[in-house]
Amino acid sequence: MRSAYGLKIPKEDPETTHVGPGTPGGELLRRYWHPVCLSADLRDLPKRVRLLGEDLVAFRDGKGRPGLCFYLCSHRATSLEYGRIEE
Repeated sequence: MRSAYGLKIPKEDPETTHVGPGTPGGELLRRYWHPVCLSADLRDLPKRVRLLGEDLVAFRDGKGRPGLCFYLCSHRATSLEYGRIEE
């Protein structure tokens, strides 16, 4: 296969191009910091984000500190995107 410039395009290498959980590329990238959203976007309601093939929820805790977790509740399997912080 050739590009528009006549250059040969190499075959896709799944070890380095796939970033989902459990893949070599994904495990490597999970060792680094990644910007998820703007701090100004996190107010009262959590915000659902997708990063490296995973659905996550960004939020602020009761003291205003940012947090990030898996988007489903581990007890009821409901979306934490619609949750709220309580005492």
